[in-house]
Amino acid sequence: MFTVIILIKEKLSDMVKKKEKRPAGFIYNAEVLRVVDGDTFELKIDLGFRIVHENTFRLYGVNTPETRGKERPKGLKVKEYVKKLIEGKMIVVETFKKGKFGRYVSEIYLGKGKRKPLSRHLLRKRMAKKVDY
Repeated sequence: MFTVIILIKEKLSDMVKKKEKRPAGFIYNAEVLRVVDGDTFELKIDLGFRIVHENTFRLYGVNTPETRGKERPKGLKVKEYVKKLIEGKMIVVETFKKGKFGRYVSEIYLGKGKRKPLSRHLLRKRMAKKVDY
């Protein structure tokens, strides 16, 4: 029994080490103006006090197939799927930092009440691959 407890303790510590670390972000309500590809979006952010800001945002922690080159067929399929999910809709976005090409690295949350991250949804659907920043 003692050995089993040690093994369980080791497994739990491994799980804690693998837990994803990401920076704390700022949370806003936003309208999705356009889906550029499966992981890039143009959003209109509501900053409060009737102040809005439009910019391009990159989904945190994942990469979807590109809409150009060899990956084009898969990339267009993912883009269309994401368009149906969020384009023209109000969403909640959490921004973390400004990334490559001036896009804000962010997470988009789907649904009402208990929201689920779009990145996790795309990973489960096998439409995206996990990446580290």
